[in-house]
This record gives sequence, C-alpha cells and structure tokens, in this order.
Amino acid sequence: MSSDITTDKLNPYQPADILNQNDDDVLKFTRTARLALAGSLAEGGAPSGRGVRQFMDLMNDLDNQSLSAKRLDLDTSTADNSDEIARMTIAVQDRLADAAKEAANRGGTPVRILSTSMPTADLTRLPKVQTLEGEFSCEIVNDDYDSFTARVQDED
Repeated sequence: MSSDITTDKLNPYQPADILNQNDDDVLKFTRTARLALAGSLAEGGAPSGRGVRQFMDLMNDLDNQSLSAKRLDLDTSTADNSDEIARMTIAVQDRLADAAKEAANRGGTPVRILSTSMPTADLTRLPKVQTLEGEFSCEIVNDDYDSFTARVQDED
C-alpha cells in the first residue's frame, strides 16, 4: 500500500458520520480502516517488536470478517435452495393431484397419493412398562468411586 493512501481517501465517511450509516456501511468503514492500518504497519517491511502482535491481531480480524461474510453468503444461498426445493415439492404435489382428478374424471380409479391421516398403533398390544422408584428423578449426586461401589454392594 503506498503511503499517500489514507483512510479519508479510502472511505467517504468521517467517523462521526458512521453513526448515521447502515450496518453494511459501518462494516465497509471498519474494513477500510483496518486495511489502511495494516498498510501503515507493514510499510517498510514486516513489523517487529510490539508491532508484530498488533499486526497479527489486525490480520486475524480481517480474516474473521471475510470468513463471516462468506458464511453469510453460504447461508443465504442455502436458504434460497430451501425455498426452491419447497416450490418444486408443491409443484409436484399439485401435478399429482391434477393427475388423480383427471383419472377420476375419465371414470378411472385415482390412486391415493398422499395420506390425509396419521397411522395409529394399538397401544393395548404393547407391554405395560414398570418403572423403578426415582428412575425419572433428576438430582445431582456428589459421589466418588469408593462411595458409589460401597452403596451398590450394600443394595445387593
């Protein structure tokens, strides 16, 4: 980065104006400021001393901001794909329903494509479950190996 590039030339907003900007403009401002700072820290070669830590922290912040933007893009495209899958599913169901109506109109027997009721089970055929006293209790027991094994052996 050449030394004649300053934060003012890279970003049209003054720091006081940032308070009135939307999130995208604030991110653009902070990224521009970080890039300008990174350029000034790296002028004349690799930073040394305390500058190395500051430079590495700054690079880490820039990486995190870039990775977050990529994740956001990926989430957006995934949501778009989910919407498209839902639209395709509805279109297929509509076509299948239309085909069933057509078959009925021609005197044929339509095939039931989608079930409108949930299957049920005969619960009387299931064995009765026997629970032990305290089986479903949720309490914290401070135990160590010796007291646990002694207690279990006493119960037997």
